[in-house]
Amino acid sequence: MLVKLSIPQLKAKLEEMTAIADKMEFLNGNRIKKIIEINTDRDHTSGWKATALAPLENSPELRALASQQKLLWDVIEEQRKIWQDSAGLLRAAVVPERPERMGVEAYGLAVAELNFLITEAAALSVNPEALQAAVDAAVLAENWRRLYALTLGRIDAQGLALTSTTSIGQVIGTPLSALPLPGRDESDEIFFQCKLAKLRCEAVILQLEARDILSGPGRGWELSSKTTLAIANRDRANDIQQRDRLRAAPTALERWEIYKDGIPALPDFQKRVDEALERVRAIGSELQ
Repeated sequence: MLVKLSIPQLKAKLEEMTAIADKMEFLNGNRIKKIIEINTDRDHTSGWKATALAPLENSPELRALASQQKLLWDVIEEQRKIWQDSAGLLRAAVVPERPERMGVEAYGLAVAELNFLITEAAALSVNPEALQAAVDAAVLAENWRRLYALTLGRIDAQGLALTSTTSIGQVIGTPLSALPLPGRDESDEIFFQCKLAKLRCEAVILQLEARDILSGPGRGWELSSKTTLAIANRDRANDIQQRDRLRAAPTALERWEIYKDGIPALPDFQKRVDEALERVRAIGSELQ
């Protein structure tokens, strides 16, 4: 069974990944300088140059660091799936800890309060509209204990609370993934920063495997790494935009409409496509 790491533990993993990325970029910069020095050397034979270049072109140290980074990334991917379980996040935020941790009296009061809220939710469940209105109110107030009681056993596989079909056949529900549950935003940002550190390492390895010591718009490895980085940043920006739009919606029906339709098309999308094509044509002209 996987153990869920705490926010401080996730931050420690991020620090490790960032340190590895920094080290790889530093070592790669020094490696390229040495390769340039050897290539421009006029005092040694071609055999000496080949021997001196071999460890720099293969760089076992960079590959070892990349392997270490991959192991850390595998841990982060496992943790990301755990932290993206909205029902689990909600439960962790409200269910009382063990008596020995919070004290017997405090534990008893917390359990009694939660049981009262669950009983109240059961009474409301006979009227789906009243139950949904209570959920909307709990979401707006960020009353996680009440929201947990209202949605307990009423969350579908997509993480939608109180999913139901209206008289006109429209599905509504509250997407828990959009709510600012305790630890949600902070962990999401940590996972994103970990991904950026991973992409930085992959860019170094791409340059190493391309045996390229130059940089510029015509370098395949650099174009690939910058494209991947741009996509990651774009997806993150879209996720935040969608999250904020969902959080601003006061009712479940409005949240569902936003959740279903997603981010609207950017008005300058075609313009961006045309600009990208022009850059591609320019790169092709430079290579001819």
